Amino acid sequence: MSLTAAGEEERRWALNGLRRHGADAAEPLRDGLAAAADQPGREVRLWALRRLGELGAAARQVGPAVRAVCADPDREVRLAAFDALLRIDTRAAVQAAAGVYAADLASPVAEQRAEAANALAGLGADARPAVPQLAARLRDDPALVVRLAARDALRRIDPSSAGVGEEVVARFVTDQVAHLRSNDRDRRRSAAEELGKLGPKARAAVPALLDALSGPFAEVRQAAAAALERIEP
Repeated sequence: MSLTAAGEEERRWALNGLRRHGADAAEPLRDGLAAAADQPGREVRLWALRRLGELGAAARQVGPAVRAVCADPDREVRLAAFDALLRIDTRAAVQAAAGVYAADLASPVAEQRAEAANALAGLGADARPAVPQLAARLRDDPALVVRLAARDALRRIDPSSAGVGEEVVARFVTDQVAHLRSNDRDRRRSAAEELGKLGPKARAAVPALLDALSGPFAEVRQAAAAALERIEP
């Protein structure tokens, strides 16, 4: 029975049957990787990837098929494929990792972009193919946490890019100082909070934060005081 069988009952029967076949299941499980992208097919693919991961090195013959799924547009499927490949063929997983996480650098969710940058940092020089995407995140990402993660990743992947991060932080500090002088209370408070997150790297903003301590808005004064404590403890 094929893992891509049309009926849900037939799929379930095939999956349950493969549980009893041990390493011999690797080739039939490859069929599951080609299941349709609809919800039942997606579940088949995820199950097949988990089972192949459990087989580990015994599934090495289907490693190339698993690696191909590492480029899947579905994030959960992509990460499941990478996890399986780590267990099947560690070297192949390292080679595929840059592509796996580089895709997440384009996620609309800032946390996922930051996680991807951190994961790429852990790969060191093996993540060189992702350097252009990381440089773009460092330069243009709207979230400070992503820009800082991209900067740290570039330093570990390509030490020659170490100075780029300082330029981005300096520009960010300049922008936040301008916001501190805005007429908008929330923008001023947010600027003080963002500068505080930078800690000592925001020392250039100290004069503006000191000015904010005498401003008209209590929440801005509190945020400025908290930022100063973090910048010059």
